[in-house]
Amino acid sequence: MKKASLIIGFIALLVFGYVGLAWFTGNQIEKNIDAQIIQLTQQLEIKQDKYNITDTKYDIGIFYSNYRKNLFSTQLHLTVTLKPITRYDSDLEPLKIFDDNVTIHHGPFPIAALSKGVFTPQMVWIDYQTTKQASPELWKLAGNQPFITGYAGISYFNDIQVKLSNKAILYKPTESSDIEEQFEISKGDWSFTSMKESSNILANIQLDHFTYTNQDYPYSIQLNKFNLTSKPNKENRAVSYELNTENISYSSNDRYYKEENYFLTNLKTTVNINDDNDFSNLAFAIDIDKFVYVLNESESISITINQLAFNLKNRSNTDNFNDGSLTSSIGSLIAGKHNLGTGVINFDYQNINPNQSPPCLFYLKHCIENNKEGKNFTLSLNKFNWHTEVGDINIRFIFDYLPAIEKDQILSDIERINEFKVNVDVPLDVLNSIFTKVRNWQTSPIPQEKDESRNVEDFLKWLFSKNIIFTLNKGDTKGLFSDIDCSRDSQIMKANGKTYIKEDFFDRL
Repeated sequence: MKKASLIIGFIALLVFGYVGLAWFTGNQIEKNIDAQIIQLTQQLEIKQDKYNITDTKYDIGIFYSNYRKNLFSTQLHLTVTLKPITRYDSDLEPLKIFDDNVTIHHGPFPIAALSKGVFTPQMVWIDYQTTKQASPELWKLAGNQPFITGYAGISYFNDIQVKLSNKAILYKPTESSDIEEQFEISKGDWSFTSMKESSNILANIQLDHFTYTNQDYPYSIQLNKFNLTSKPNKENRAVSYELNTENISYSSNDRYYKEENYFLTNLKTTVNINDDNDFSNLAFAIDIDKFVYVLNESESISITINQLAFNLKNRSNTDNFNDGSLTSSIGSLIAGKHNLGTGVINFDYQNINPNQSPPCLFYLKHCIENNKEGKNFTLSLNKFNWHTEVGDINIRFIFDYLPAIEKDQILSDIERINEFKVNVDVPLDVLNSIFTKVRNWQTSPIPQEKDESRNVEDFLKWLFSKNIIFTLNKGDTKGLFSDIDCSRDSQIMKANGKTYIKEDFFDRL
């Protein structure tokens, strides 16, 4: 009897403790909800300022009404709006991106959470599904069911987890439809988990199929096997984002514009950004098995790139300038019926102004003009190789530029060149092979009279014959060549087998 009384007392204690904690949790939610909404709105606005890539900024509004607290849950109506901030359209109505009733289940162990297999204590738990009243059109498209279902939970340690699923829908516009575009979305899964530290964010989006068609222009976009993941990389305090898709296609067939079709197969993209979201320290990689650009589908005219890889690494050094590297390779480039070859590029840079975008690094004038702080910067094309069946194109260069002032001495532009080396090897036979195939890409084999060597040679003479950097012969081999060696240690430099005083050489450029 005593044991039974102890057990009953223990159970009663648990029940009263659970009820008390649930009531306390409800009170805490009611007490802090206004402050939490203000804090969330401020955080979203900060993120918007940091990541907004357009000129439009939005006023974010989060509002609630019909607040009703019960013992184990709280009901409210939540509305989230976006309104463009512009000087001209101040009377624009805010766009409602969420407008529905929400039920918040109180912790510590909401039944709704336990039913989802979540057995850790949860302060807040929200089960959600779109309602017919909130979106009758989506309700109908989803087969008279909620288009989105899912849940969100917040633990007592402020850990957050969100899981959502959407139903497959197909929308076709009618004459009375407000939306004129056609789209199809497969069943999808969306998940988000965040520990207290932002570096522990885990997110995943999976979608088997998505198609969007605009009949007015017209064009169509299609994605298959789409997957987007973010996860922490604690080794270098970074967040890694991965985007994978099996197929991407874009097609356009407007009678007023040229027909265009693009196809990508097995796209994989990886981006690593440090957990301070500092884009000056990032690694970006993209791999594509096949990219096809169809110029004319009826005549089967296309350009195909196989095994495309691109890698960019950028990091901020101790002087807050950028060091990095860019590498890329192409397995094969097919133009029509001809293989134009394979390519590799390997490029490094050091001490580049953070305002300098990577594509402009190949233009020395931009680098020099953006180097107003007087830092020593280096550009190095370690390797450019284009391999064809008749030979190779090889290009290398290094350009090392010193600060304007060294040991209280003002240096001239030429004195600032610490090292300048160029090596260009472009045989005429290789150029001729490429140009001939491009000009006759639908003809195979190419007749002898279609040879472009004479035109290519004349073009090189017209463009480079008076340029001191290049020569059109290397022994008995015709083409475009350059061999330059210039260093700060000597007033004499070599260019294409000849010796020059540096000032004379650069004055003739």
